[in-house]
Amino acid sequence: MTLRDGAVKIDRDPITGNFYYLNTKGNIYQIVIPTSGTPYDTLAYTKADDSIDYAQHILFSGKILYVSGNITPYKPLTTGIIRRGVLQTNGTRVWTTVMKTEPYKVADYFDHLFSGMVLSPNSDSITICSGARGDHGEIESRYGWYPTTRNQPLTSMLFRVPTNGYTYLKNDSAWLYKSGYLYADGIRNTFSMAYDANGNLFGLDNSDSRDDAEEMNWLRRGKHYGFPYKMGDNFNPQQYSTFNPKTDKLINHYAKAYREHYWNNDPTFPPMPAFKFESPIQNIGPDCDKFRDSATGKVMDASELKTTIGTFTAHRSPLGLVFDNKKVLNSDFKGDAFMLSWTKGYMDSCGCTATPDTQSGPFVDPSEDLVHLHLMYDSINQKYTLSATRIVADFVNPVGAFIDSNKIYVIENGYGNSPGLFEVILPTTNSAIAEEFTTIKCTVNPNPAKDFVYLNYSLSSTVNSTLSLFDVNGKCILKQENSVENIGAHQITISTKTFPAGVYYYELKTYHQRGVGKIAVVK
Repeated sequence: MTLRDGAVKIDRDPITGNFYYLNTKGNIYQIVIPTSGTPYDTLAYTKADDSIDYAQHILFSGKILYVSGNITPYKPLTTGIIRRGVLQTNGTRVWTTVMKTEPYKVADYFDHLFSGMVLSPNSDSITICSGARGDHGEIESRYGWYPTTRNQPLTSMLFRVPTNGYTYLKNDSAWLYKSGYLYADGIRNTFSMAYDANGNLFGLDNSDSRDDAEEMNWLRRGKHYGFPYKMGDNFNPQQYSTFNPKTDKLINHYAKAYREHYWNNDPTFPPMPAFKFESPIQNIGPDCDKFRDSATGKVMDASELKTTIGTFTAHRSPLGLVFDNKKVLNSDFKGDAFMLSWTKGYMDSCGCTATPDTQSGPFVDPSEDLVHLHLMYDSINQKYTLSATRIVADFVNPVGAFIDSNKIYVIENGYGNSPGLFEVILPTTNSAIAEEFTTIKCTVNPNPAKDFVYLNYSLSSTVNSTLSLFDVNGKCILKQENSVENIGAHQITISTKTFPAGVYYYELKTYHQRGVGKIAVVK
């Protein structure tokens, strides 16, 4: 169905089973899906109910509806807020405040305000993001009102507040660090967060206007995630005295932050604190892993170069993080995560460059998609890596997702157009659709191998296939695209002469089949 313009978040009322979505004006619409006929929406709550001028997130918990955002976001001072609406027996809601901040100084275009929030697994607390006041730590004077002001104590943070009672947050760094409410520091704009089945919290962070990677982080209390000193794998060059933005190949001269001189030689940039910065999760590909070479300016594919990035192609704007925590999906997706990517890229679905790389966007990467994320935990180094695979393409500014069993509901923002609501049905072990995602039966010999190994397999249809080979750390060391292959038996020869001795994992994949296994190499 078509939604109202400006949609930002979708959630489901567990009491009625109805879907609701929020727009930034604070209007909350109920989605009505009749037994016959076309779905439609109806206005359920407005700014007059939740008292939020600029709203960015909703979530349900039993009879309670939570809404987050800001009061007076365009005045000299703004206030972050979370409101709760408790359902009454007559169907109305009584609204009270969960959390409110001391007023703090607004910025302008790059003011991210109080945005994404997530409810703890036992519903006793909410973790909320207060995004950066600025693009990359620069001075944001707000038309000269605040000539030396950068980030505020209340910005670039994650806060965790109890769901019962009322919490007031002061705009004071010393107070916040002692309060127990500050959960994590160094966040630019973690608009979307979600827990996995084991209770680990993950967040998607939108990076700056420079070609620095967008991040996925394993979020833990007391950690610092680098902003504004480090974004993706790169350190912010504006903190160094030798910085010249005109010669930095990672700064797009079409970007607003460059055109308005926010990228500049900045002698008063605050010195880097003595914190240990947490590194973003490394992406082994095969998708969402483009980066620009800082020396040549050329766009590269990390997995094709057998390396990784932390975490996604610049400017994708990852959103809509959800997990299959009920583990109802088939083996390809079971227990895994999924995300959306907002910004239109400069490559079509076939992998061809559609538009010259001349504007701020995910360069040579299509984006506007639903991406499957398979997380892998390294217990020795206590860190995650992930593989990212596009599974649904051609959304227009997708912004929010909700997972219900094997269905993911996706809303588009609209951005002045006509946003849509989509239902994406994923295969389960017991569903008819699972038959489309069958296993490719593979054999390898010799195994163990020394100089080469034969991978034998059979296809049930005429399709393209992709062979990927990974080492024990999850790093892709070989990726081979195979042209259209006919139904029947096939064989691929893999040279292992240069491989160090050890165990390797292969994945042979088509759009609806997958085969995996191990290869041992001896010397």
